[in-house]
Amino acid sequence: GRLKSLAAAAARVAVVAAPPVLKDLAHYMARCRGAAAAPPWCLGPRPSAFAHAQAAGWGVGPFTYWRLKQTPNFLLAAPALALALAVARAEWRAARRRDAKRWLADLR
Repeated sequence: GRLKSLAAAAARVAVVAAPPVLKDLAHYMARCRGAAAAPPWCLGPRPSAFAHAQAAGWGVGPFTYWRLKQTPNFLLAAPALALALAVARAEWRAARRRDAKRWLADLR
């Protein structure tokens, strides 16, 4: 039943999460443990050589894309985003009306 479904979901999550965790663990074991001069990424809360390379070399991180030079890209995406938000808002309102009608019908 419910426990079996939960266990199956946990197994799927483990299958997806295991490769990056194992890769980071292998890098840590090979480069950080017992090293006289450990690389800087070894000292982080979750040592990850890949995350360090992304942050140091590629400028990857939360909100690093939000720069003034990216304004044309945001303007290009604005119509599609506005349409998607308008449809989502309309659907939200329609669902609320349907729920209100159902609730009122249940009161009768």
